[in-house]
Amino acid sequence: MIRYLFIFNMFILGACGIIYEYVLGALANHLMGSTYEQIFIIIGIMMFMMGLAAQVQRKFFNKLIDSFLLIEILLGIFGGLSASAIYYLYIVSEHYLLLMYLTVALIGFFIGLEIPLLMRINERYMVSLRVNISELLSMDYIGSLAGALLFVYVLFAWISLTKISLVLGLVNLSIAIITCIVSWKTTYHKVKLLTFGLLGIGILIIGIFYADDWNKFTEQKYYRLPIVYTAQTKYQHITITEDKNEVIYFYINGNLQFSSIDEYIYHELLVHIPAQLVENPKRILILGGGDGLAAREALKYTSVKEVQLVDIDPDIINLAKNNDILSNLNNHSLSDARIHSTIPKIKDEGYKIDVKKQSERPSQFNNTTEYSIAKIDVFTIDADKFLDSVPKEKFDVIIIDFPDPNMIELAKLYSIEMLEKLHDFLSPNGFMSIQSSSPYFQKKTFLCIGKTLIAAGFNVLPYRELVPSFGGEWGFYLCWHNFMESKQILSIFKQRDEITVPTRYLNTNILSSVFSFGKNRLNTSKGIEINSRLHPVLPSYYEENFLEYPDIKDFKYSPLKEKID
Repeated sequence: MIRYLFIFNMFILGACGIIYEYVLGALANHLMGSTYEQIFIIIGIMMFMMGLAAQVQRKFFNKLIDSFLLIEILLGIFGGLSASAIYYLYIVSEHYLLLMYLTVALIGFFIGLEIPLLMRINERYMVSLRVNISELLSMDYIGSLAGALLFVYVLFAWISLTKISLVLGLVNLSIAIITCIVSWKTTYHKVKLLTFGLLGIGILIIGIFYADDWNKFTEQKYYRLPIVYTAQTKYQHITITEDKNEVIYFYINGNLQFSSIDEYIYHELLVHIPAQLVENPKRILILGGGDGLAAREALKYTSVKEVQLVDIDPDIINLAKNNDILSNLNNHSLSDARIHSTIPKIKDEGYKIDVKKQSERPSQFNNTTEYSIAKIDVFTIDADKFLDSVPKEKFDVIIIDFPDPNMIELAKLYSIEMLEKLHDFLSPNGFMSIQSSSPYFQKKTFLCIGKTLIAAGFNVLPYRELVPSFGGEWGFYLCWHNFMESKQILSIFKQRDEITVPTRYLNTNILSSVFSFGKNRLNTSKGIEINSRLHPVLPSYYEENFLEYPDIKDFKYSPLKEKID
């Protein structure tokens, strides 16, 4: 029986070990904002410490079961509390990076002691070393695969990282207690170990019970303004803060996406610059923009008959539809009594809503007080997958409102492969806009996006405007097929005497001025490369530009937080 218990233990420990690596790597990524770097460092540290532990365990000669139980209990307590502790250290200590790596090293060391100790204990119950190694190592590898699948498709999608680590700690402690009971006769310090293990379980259960409160307490220290909403979705962490004047700030993974005090500047520039060049636009495609703010601007055009909105996160869509703060801000562009859902178009990853408007003059022949103004297809699907899944329909206006490309998974959305697909979706006389980060603080990032757009076959005109909550000027690119020259577009805007839709910020003077840049601001460096899927250079440029301005105190580039003195 003990032999099979150890085999089962190895399966569970293999799963726990890989999940610990992923949890700590993902947490480091969230804190440091670098998905292509921190997870590799974390896993590397843990693997190194596991190797070091394999050497250290040779010093253990007696009481192997007691040693294994003590290690499991320590791993359960330290590992279970690790995510909560690291997050708190990030807030309160300037030396959080060193402390985080030390915590990771300690957990890796404990994990590294498990396998060799179990093998040595299991020798007593096996007929040969070959069978011992085969059974235990195979269970470790199979458990690792099971843990990886469990983490990706269940835990990470629906549970906070702090709760995942607490649950893992409970698993380790449960293994220790069960093993202690089963091997009661061969355990020397069974009472002490059992008491220690039960105490650890009590601590972690309390931790799980109060995890949400602890997360809110810790997260609030991260922001200077009160948090009014926070949630972990399958794809990202959402936070909304609000000041005493009811100005809200919307964050994803700690990075500001918009502020209600000036978001209209950004969204009017993003939508109306291309839309004002199209006479009576009828079909608009919005990639990203799940907050409904770009859709709000697009629906100002009475000629629009169809808007397709693509955002990977259904929880963002639901929040924009159902949360009073956001739905009021987006003017109920996605959800109110005038919107009706219909059948999904791409399997179960989208649905259609019919946007209607209250009629000021109801027909004498019809009692209805509504009339249809536009169809909105909402797709909760990866934008790249969307473009591969639907027929290549033509759109008069395409709006790209993706987050900054500071991660590899976001950089692919700005890749030449992705932009070449979009080229085929834009109508011959249509226009596209794409948010492109700051041309000042992120000059290489901005230039790289422009160079990639040109390589994808677009004509481009860069433009920019000051967005105060973003800490400075923000950049965009206007894109179109080769049917007119840039100077013709500039001439159209200079001669424009009105904007055809109501705006809060944009006027005819701004229409022409946004294309003007300061002297040498757009000097192209020969070292700028094209961003592609196989060679995603944008995250590197983003990090390089960020390090160039380490003291910038703006909202967009570093989460708005105040360290505790």
